[in-house]
Amino acid sequence: MSSVNKVLHLGFALYGLGLTLGPDFGMPNYQTSGDTGPWGVNYTIYNALLDHPNATTNFPLPGPNINAAYPDAGPDEGWSWTISVTDDIPARDSDVSYYTEQNTSKVYTGSRTRLNAPPYLALPPDSSNSTANFTARAVGNFTEWTVCVQHWAYSTFSAAGNITIPDKWRQDDGSCSSIASADCIRDWEAAAVKSYQSGQCDLVDLGKILSCSGLEIIPKLGAIGHHFNSTNVGRWPGGHFDFITYGGELHDRGNVTAYNKTGSIPWPVLVVWGGWPINGPYSPPGSGGQINTTAKLTCVRAMNATEGSVTPGGISAGIGAHVALKLLWLVCGLSFSALLL
Repeated sequence: MSSVNKVLHLGFALYGLGLTLGPDFGMPNYQTSGDTGPWGVNYTIYNALLDHPNATTNFPLPGPNINAAYPDAGPDEGWSWTISVTDDIPARDSDVSYYTEQNTSKVYTGSRTRLNAPPYLALPPDSSNSTANFTARAVGNFTEWTVCVQHWAYSTFSAAGNITIPDKWRQDDGSCSSIASADCIRDWEAAAVKSYQSGQCDLVDLGKILSCSGLEIIPKLGAIGHHFNSTNVGRWPGGHFDFITYGGELHDRGNVTAYNKTGSIPWPVLVVWGGWPINGPYSPPGSGGQINTTAKLTCVRAMNATEGSVTPGGISAGIGAHVALKLLWLVCGLSFSALLL
């Protein structure tokens, strides 16, 4: 197995009872843009392998029905986070010209954290409409729902140089209860709602939340915010958006430790649903604020092994067979691509 990264790079090395960032932290496997995935691997190939993972978990989100007019929207069960982890991804398919043969002969473990939107929001790919045909737009004084997504990254741009991820984090069930107290989680979400500004995506300053004062790692992580209106969400390809794509360090095939290290990482992600404009007709008079703005914090982690594999953190003789199937999928995909050229 192996480990590498795409949008968030973490090179981990064994350290004490936990795992800490290794010397390859911030190397090219950290940054990904355009059609390139971790370690320069073609993103189409990378995504195809992540679509057939060793481990995956789906986390439902209690979001609103943003097809309705703000703020009168009931709950919607279509929102969810999905994390996928795939081992032994070949670096030989890298598009990076300066990688050595020593690099390209290695493999890595990749992961992908994806936000899924309700399917009814999707616009047809060939739609000529510039905006979604939401029922809310027929309402006078229309106020549009917007989505703000924040995630915390083990990023080279943060102060996370020598952090150690505690073992208990790697057992989190998605609620973040292994990472923060119930009071901290409640106040964290409340702070996100309070600071929300439409047209922006204000990041939560955890250092100002008293109940979160015991957090030593999260405040050191790099925080990234993304803002979307309902039309943006409707244009997400496939009805989802990949916020974190990550791969660990390069290594030889069959490295179970690398799979466990990368695959068991919990990723804190927070979604805020609010309205636009912020001073719209449904804002409390004179307050400049909003009503019915909600937030949900999740710590996504791959907890369910696929057939023939194992959940990150364990060892299984069946992993090799699963890898072989994924490599066959890769070869078939490359052959099909060649036929199209």
